[in-house]
Order: sequence, then structure tokens, then C-alpha cells
Amino acid sequence: MQLQSPTEQQQDQHAAWKLIRRLLWFLSPIVILVLIPELALWKTGETWPANHAAYKQQTATEETLYSREFLSQQFGVYKFAAIQLRKPKIIALGSSRVMQFRDFMFSPLEDSFYNAGGMTQSVTELNEYVDLLENQQLPRPEIAIIGIDPWWIKSEYQRDKSWLAQQDESYHFAAHINALRTLVRRNRIPELTKAITHSNRSPYFGYRAIGTAPIKYGSGFRKDGSWQYSPQILLEIVETHQFIDREDPPIIERIRFHHGNFSSPATVDPAKTSRLLSLLERLQTLGIEVMVLLPPYSSDCIDALSTDTNLKSWWDFYQTHFVDSLRSHGIHVTPAASPKDFGLDDTYMIDGYHPGEVFMGHIVLELLRLAPSESILQKVDRQALQTKIDSAFSPLGFASPEKALSESRDAKSIALMSDAAGP
Repeated sequence: MQLQSPTEQQQDQHAAWKLIRRLLWFLSPIVILVLIPELALWKTGETWPANHAAYKQQTATEETLYSREFLSQQFGVYKFAAIQLRKPKIIALGSSRVMQFRDFMFSPLEDSFYNAGGMTQSVTELNEYVDLLENQQLPRPEIAIIGIDPWWIKSEYQRDKSWLAQQDESYHFAAHINALRTLVRRNRIPELTKAITHSNRSPYFGYRAIGTAPIKYGSGFRKDGSWQYSPQILLEIVETHQFIDREDPPIIERIRFHHGNFSSPATVDPAKTSRLLSLLERLQTLGIEVMVLLPPYSSDCIDALSTDTNLKSWWDFYQTHFVDSLRSHGIHVTPAASPKDFGLDDTYMIDGYHPGEVFMGHIVLELLRLAPSESILQKVDRQALQTKIDSAFSPLGFASPEKALSESRDAKSIALMSDAAGP
């Protein structure tokens, strides 16, 4: 075997580096095309790990919205991290239908509240939460307000997903590639690259934003875990004064045509019901005060569920027998209601089964009324909440986006005048 001389080795190395440089030069346009949007996604917080986003949000000194648009929301992963950081004494659990509970509704205990809505959307996921509490892997609250949807006890409803088993998509190369593809398909790259040099603020309210959705739409999770809907919705209801079911398809159509969670025949699953009651008992055994909310519906949805021959038996069980079972276990519960049960109209609903935050304020007052004398909920300032409700900007929101926008502009004008005046 003939060995290469040092000179020949150097020539080979030089040739190899020359080939690598040519390859990098050839690939540089592709690298740049990928790097810029990836950098923009990171700048907005879209690709931050959920636990990092939760930390930044909970340690921020101002209101901060968090939501992903191109990567999966992964409610469970994000809310799990936030609960560990916030260590709430009062927690709201359930699907997106409980996301309008706000921290100030529990003043002066607002710092003790967290809305974990979206983390538990079935008996299986509630089971995971209870297991974590029993294993001391999550801080134990004093009060759990649990929103239970009727399909949790429905035979036909299957949701066995485990958020504990989920891995954060921000660590997955494939998820980043899919995000970039979506950016291209939606022609969002030019818009997103502006994020590299522009401040990350949500429209109207001007909240600090983590993720692309708050920047573009003004929607996302607040620090207290509640969901901020697009401010455009708040302005729309003030202009129209009409209820609009914003779900697609509308909830009333899903009920009438037995679509999705309202499929027929709808039958009660005794095993799921028994398991659910057992989980609530386990929470009580841990010394947690359990309050159950059967989330509300618009008036037409309540009427349809109460009269549809294929759904009525399941619905009646949920509204009566299930409620009686909960109460027999010493659990305070508010049955599913419509706004008219509180002297309101359906403009207080985001859609057929998502209540607006003002309506949820009324529900909190009802929960406070039911709370036992020894409950920490007795410390909540009911009059302060009632005053908030009475002075709400619209049926769907307490604060005014227009006022926030005006104040933001005034603040910027003052700052500019101050800078121009000099020291």
C-alpha cells in the first residue's frame, strides 16, 4: 500500500474544502430561505418550548398573550407548565368552554387563581390530572372548579389522548418543516419577517405577545390561563347587537344534524359516569373542595337538546340524574343554563356553547353563592365583581378595545413629545 506524501494530503484536503465551499454556496439561497422564517418564528415566540413560553409569561410584569398558530397548541403541555409555575389555590379545569373564567373575578385572590381550561377534555385527561396530584407532581389546589361537558359520559364519545405522553412539537424537526410549508402556502413569510425588527404586541390592547396568533389576531392565553378572543369580536357585537354563532358549522346545526359530539343515538355510558364520580371523590379525599359547572349553551341550543328525540334522554340524564348524583356526593354544581336563565340574552355567548367572559362573571357569582361558609371563596369580593359586570364594555368583554387603542396612541404621543423636548 502506497502512502500519500504530506503534500498530496494537503492537496486532497484543499480539494475537499473547495468542494464543501461550492456546495455551501450552492445551498446558501435555500439555507437563507429557511433561516429567515425560522428566525422570525423564534422571534415571535411561536417555536419556543411551551415551558419556556409559560415561564416568560408568568414572570412578565405586564399582561402577556400566548398562542401558537403554525405549531400545535398542545394545551396540556403548556398548561401543565403554567400550573407548576403559578401554583394556584383555585383552579378551573375542563375544555375550552371554561376558558372565560378570569383572575379578577376572584379578587382579592386573583394571584391564587389559574384557568387550566383546555387541559382536561375527557374523563381520561381528568384522570391524568388526579394521578399527578396524588403523586405530588402538581401543586394541590384548595378549590377545583370543573367544567364537565355532556359527551364526557356519552358512550359514543372517544377521546383517549394523553397530554402527559405528548412531546413538545417545538423540539420536532418535522413540526418546523410543516410550519414553514404552511407559511409558504398562506403567503405569510413577508408579513412574518417584519417580526424580526418590529415589537411583539397584540392589536388594540397592545399586550405583549408570545406566538404569531396574538400578534396577528389579538387572541391567545392570558397570564391567568383564560382565553382572549380577537378584539374584533368585541367590537362586532357592539355594532350589531346580534348573537352570532361563530363556530363552523354552528353549534345549533351540529345538534340538529347530530354532528360531532352530538351524534345519535346518544346514550349514557354507566362506566364513564361511575369513573368520573370516582375521580371527583378522589379529589375530595385530597382535601380539595370540588365545584362542578355544566357549561352553558345559547337558548336555541338548550331548546334543541331538550326536545330532540335522539338526544333528549342523554341530555335529561346529564341535567337531572347526573346533577343529583353529584350533589349526593357533596359536590356543589350549577346545571347547564342559557343566558336567559340569568336575565340575559344570547349576545352574551361567543357561539352556541362558548360563554363570553361577562356571562361567566354571572356564573362565578352563582358559584360564590353556593360556596360553603368555610370555603376560601367566601373571601372573594362579590360587590367588586358585580361592579365589573355592570360596567362591562360589551356583552362579551369587560374591557374596551377602542379605549385601549386610544390610550395606547395617547401614551405613544406623550412619549414622542417628551423625547422631542429633550431632558
